[in-house]
Amino acid sequence: MRAKLKQFRKEHGLTQSEIAERIGCNRKTYYMTELGKWNGSMSFWDKFQKAFEIKDSEMYGFIKDDKGVDG
Repeated sequence: MRAKLKQFRKEHGLTQSEIAERIGCNRKTYYMTELGKWNGSMSFWDKFQKAFEIKDSEMYGFIKDDKGVDG
C-alpha cells in the first residue's frame, strides 16, 4: 500500500473517485495505485503532481511503497 497517497487523500477529504476524476483516470486505476497493486505510469504521476501542485521533492514519498521498494 502507498500509505502516503491514502493519507493525502484523506487529509484533503477526497474520495478515490474524486482524485481519479481530478487527474483524469478511472477510480479503479487510482484504487490499484493506492493499494500498491499498480505502479502508476509516468503520466499518472505527472497528472497527480500537477493537479495537487506537489513539489518535486515530495513526489518520491507518494511513488515509493511502504516496503521501501520503488513503485
